[in-house]
Amino acid sequence: MMNQTTKFTFLLFGFLTLTFPGQVLATSPLLNSEVLKNINLEKVPLVKLPPAKAKNTEAFCADFTSTQAKIAKEFSEKRGKLDVFLKDKDQNLDDERNARDAKLEEARSKADQRRSEWYLRLEARAKTDDEKDAVTKFKQTVEKAVENRRESIDDAIADFRKSVDSALTSRQSSMETTRDAFQAAMDVALEQVKTDCDNNLTTVNIKKKFKDNLKVARAKLSSDKTNLDKVHDDIQTLATARRTIIKKAQVDFDAALASATAELKRALVETKE
Repeated sequence: MMNQTTKFTFLLFGFLTLTFPGQVLATSPLLNSEVLKNINLEKVPLVKLPPAKAKNTEAFCADFTSTQAKIAKEFSEKRGKLDVFLKDKDQNLDDERNARDAKLEEARSKADQRRSEWYLRLEARAKTDDEKDAVTKFKQTVEKAVENRRESIDDAIADFRKSVDSALTSRQSSMETTRDAFQAAMDVALEQVKTDCDNNLTTVNIKKKFKDNLKVARAKLSSDKTNLDKVHDDIQTLATARRTIIKKAQVDFDAALASATAELKRALVETKE
């Protein structure tokens, strides 16, 4: 189950495309959870600005006004894509679980059919009342063992899914908080540029302060992402616990079946003595 759950890992981030005229400041595509997990943010260029002497402060600030509108649009588009991605992931997870449930039910149905045929063969061989009673008792013991095993497995699956859903919901909420915090930090950085422009700071100082603010925002994003990635370890732990329960259910069933089989053999031997 675990190798299937990791497929819905479910988070999406988009770094901003910040463009001064003719120059990309920072860019990164929308990322799925696996790409996001492995990306090294330290290697992503923080910012690349045109040389200080490329334009005077007035021209630089005039260009920046239109750039801020583009950035706001980019945020809105990526937020929409993120919402669609998360909705699709939820649907895919439900579809996958339904498919697995259907497959499990089909396997159980076939197993029930095979046991029924097995019981019929045993009953056909039972001639005396004692032999028939022994077969009936054997059948009841095996069916009870099957029922116990299925209940344990079903409970393990239900608990696993509930815990996974809780972990994913928590991660999604934290991811959205992280995204919003990054956007807020970027808004502050952009507003600082406007303030500096209004205060007639030099282009060199405006760009330096912007790069410093952007560096802080991205460092915080990297730290938050590291915490989000811990959900993979949490799900691994949940999957291990589920497998342990299922394994014990199978061991208990095998023991019950072996005991019932031995008792049936003794009963059949005794009836012939």
